Amino acid sequence: MTDKQPRVALITGATAGIGAGTAKKFADEGWHLVLTGRREDRLNHARDTLDVPVHTIVADVTNMTAMTEALAALPVPFNAVEVLVNNAGHGIGTDKNFQDTDLEQLHVIVEANINAVLTCTRLLLPGMIERKRGHIINLGSIFHRYPYPMSHVYNSTKAFVENLTQGLRADLLGTNVKVSTIEPGLVLTEFVERRFHGDME
Repeated sequence: MTDKQPRVALITGATAGIGAGTAKKFADEGWHLVLTGRREDRLNHARDTLDVPVHTIVADVTNMTAMTEALAALPVPFNAVEVLVNNAGHGIGTDKNFQDTDLEQLHVIVEANINAVLTCTRLLLPGMIERKRGHIINLGSIFHRYPYPMSHVYNSTKAFVENLTQGLRADLLGTNVKVSTIEPGLVLTEFVERRFHGDME
């Protein structure tokens, strides 16, 4: 890439945990960053401390209208997203057996772990294809392969992410756009704290 064409990565859920760590790694490699999240103070901190140009989007990634407008309004050079890291998601509501869970909360998990991935991928993919370069990285989870009590909906959403990734690979043959899934095991981040409502023990 030339100085006029910086490499741009967009990372959802970049305010903590894996998302924040991923932003730091890309920044260390000199990438321009587009970071999304709901906590403006943390996004501002990242923008002020990462030693690369950063554009922030303060929005709930499950809000399709807000994300559509924000991504359509990305300024140059941030509009040429080369890497999309679909990291945002959570497991809130999966601290009980399925029959005891709150139905509304289960739908919230689906919105965050599935629909947000669909939205960001569908909005950014055409540009990658047109520019003949791109990489979509989806955060899955190794646990979708190993059912356990209270894993019901969370693990199912991550199985969806893996199947979507495989399907996208088939659709994108010949486009020079790559699609990958990263499947971490247990990572001690705020994800765990939120899932169990602050009960870290």
